[in-house]
Amino acid sequence: MESRENITKDLIAGLNSPDENVVVKTIDELRTHGNIHVLPTVFKLLFSKRMETINFSLVDLINDIKDPAAVPVFMDAIRMYRGKSGFEQLVSACWQCGLDFSAHIDTFIELVVEDSYYTALEAFSVIEENVSLLSSQQRTARIELIRSRMEYLSPEKRLLVNELLSMMSTVSGPLRLDPDYMN
Repeated sequence: MESRENITKDLIAGLNSPDENVVVKTIDELRTHGNIHVLPTVFKLLFSKRMETINFSLVDLINDIKDPAAVPVFMDAIRMYRGKSGFEQLVSACWQCGLDFSAHIDTFIELVVEDSYYTALEAFSVIEENVSLLSSQQRTARIELIRSRMEYLSPEKRLLVNELLSMMSTVSGPLRLDPDYMN
């Protein structure tokens, strides 16, 4: 049986192949044999100039990632590829994969406030999916942070941010069951 390390090396080599067919086949293999150690190469490939079919396959793959250990790798990619063409696809994957990005909510707030409108929409969705995981104090602090940045926004961005503020102020926190109540 091939070691996990060798499988990872083979997958990375397949992703880096000049043969587009090998790359597509490797992307398919990642669904069953992939691990978070391959993700930096996946993100690098996503932001390289490759065929559209490869990019679609990569986006589908990252949208389906369910390993919580992938969150820091996603966040590294967000820092590394911010401003690059296709960046909004990476941000979109952060809400589509359904992972917990609540510890990084400030980054997504920054993307809403500072980045392009399309990226801001995707970051809004990440916040929407994760804001209920924050305590009411954490939400209040984020709401104040956003309000302090309102004067610098364009009119269309201001509408989006107002909707974000409304959503954040009406959501309730995580459901916590009292163990004594359960008995």
